[in-house]
Amino acid sequence: MNQTVQRFGMGMIAGVVLLTGLSFVSYGAWNSYLELLTHFKLQYALLSLVLAIGLVQIRCRTWILISLFCLALQSVDLLVWYIPTSQNPASHSSTLKVLAVNVNIRNQNYDRVLELVKIESPDVAVFLETNDDWVKHLQVLRNTFPYFYRSTPQNFDILLYSRSPLTSISTNFLAPTDRPHLAATLTLNGQTITLIAIHPPPPLPRLFRDRNQQLETVSRYVQDLNTPMILLGDFNITPWSPYYRQFIHQTGLHNVRQGFGILPTFPAAIRGVEFPAWLVAILGIPIDHCLVRSLQPISVRVGAAIGSDHLPILVELRLLAR
Repeated sequence: MNQTVQRFGMGMIAGVVLLTGLSFVSYGAWNSYLELLTHFKLQYALLSLVLAIGLVQIRCRTWILISLFCLALQSVDLLVWYIPTSQNPASHSSTLKVLAVNVNIRNQNYDRVLELVKIESPDVAVFLETNDDWVKHLQVLRNTFPYFYRSTPQNFDILLYSRSPLTSISTNFLAPTDRPHLAATLTLNGQTITLIAIHPPPPLPRLFRDRNQQLETVSRYVQDLNTPMILLGDFNITPWSPYYRQFIHQTGLHNVRQGFGILPTFPAAIRGVEFPAWLVAILGIPIDHCLVRSLQPISVRVGAAIGSDHLPILVELRLLAR
């Protein structure tokens, strides 16, 4: 092995080790800047794979083994999302199909959203980051979804459309920002289900504490309820953040992604330029979530692009046996 190739190989193995270290930052990243690094585990693994392939070409057995070991370590937190969980659905239970998407307040592709709803035909549709223009252009949905609620007439609204009656509807503003969360109840097979839609701020350093405080407020709210539950929205957090793991531990909720894969949803576009689905799958991160209690996900997938920087999530749920 000549000196140039050796230096090249040393650089690649150092890159794999560094990426593995970045991947494991997620287990202690309570700091705002470190927490930003936790969201890219998939990208760290893909880059490590590229470097490992390069090391195979160099044919240094030691470097290859080190890179494979690092890849195995990184893969644990990714592959776990493809392992299905065993749950017992209630016999003869009907299903509930839910659509949720951050439409992006600057997005004006209203017809694409309407077409998405027409094609997917959900029972419940939740739209985040809306305003008066979105309410106006989605008005036609009221013909299909007679039950409608708007969180509050301002920017960053949450819109909720349902085919079945909604009760106990409420909007709460989560201090210290003016972003609301919307809660309502509906019934499935005679069982009351609580549906909550949230949209905390992004984890930028200046908003980091606000996001975490809102997640903590929602956590306390969820723990006080004992009904089957659907909690969904743009959480602005990935499953690899310690704050996400803390939220799941406190609430006991189940991420419907489990068994269906990572399913990245953001970014699907930048400055109006949309990415192809395969690129989102490689570069994207999963920050749009649907968490449930006493419900089993039958199918979970991302929907077609609608001009937003987020992809829709589509979930079909069934009540679990009591």
